[in-house]
Amino acid sequence: MPRNPKQDANLKPIKKGELTSEEAKRRGKNGGEKSGEVRRAKRDARQSARYILELAAKGQIAKNLDELGIPKNEQTNMAALHARLAVMALGGNLEAYKTLMKMAGYDPEENREERESINSDRRKDMESEVKINTLGGGAPEGANIAVNMQDGDGFNDVVIYLPPVQDESECEVPTEDAEIGGEEK
Repeated sequence: MPRNPKQDANLKPIKKGELTSEEAKRRGKNGGEKSGEVRRAKRDARQSARYILELAAKGQIAKNLDELGIPKNEQTNMAALHARLAVMALGGNLEAYKTLMKMAGYDPEENREERESINSDRRKDMESEVKINTLGGGAPEGANIAVNMQDGDGFNDVVIYLPPVQDESECEVPTEDAEIGGEEK
């Protein structure tokens, strides 16, 4: 919320050295206490709002929720608000529709971004497969392949073939009796 210019006119800037350390401590303490009061008031307001929303719906509201087919144990004031939003949205209220869809997790913008991301991943996978097959019909037996494709991020095409790692039983380790570097021990 914007500040009132008249409030700013009453503010007097404090210059360095104008406050004693005791005065600065007192003002800091007062500010901290006030901040705590405000935080507690906001917390209490949130808790009371949640309490009211979780209360069971009564009277005509409960009857309306019953007509909508909402089970008795789920007929709360929150459910009544959601039902009212749905009725308003069905009546053509675009803001109610957007609010309800967002609350339900059907935000069209988020869904569009998710679909685009999935399609982009599929396209990259298909391009990788085509490039690998074009460059040699696939990798040699047991080789690992890493592929970077040119895309919007500026990556270049790189294909790296790594030979398979040999089994330990195939590796020969020289013994102390064997020659090392052409010299005998």
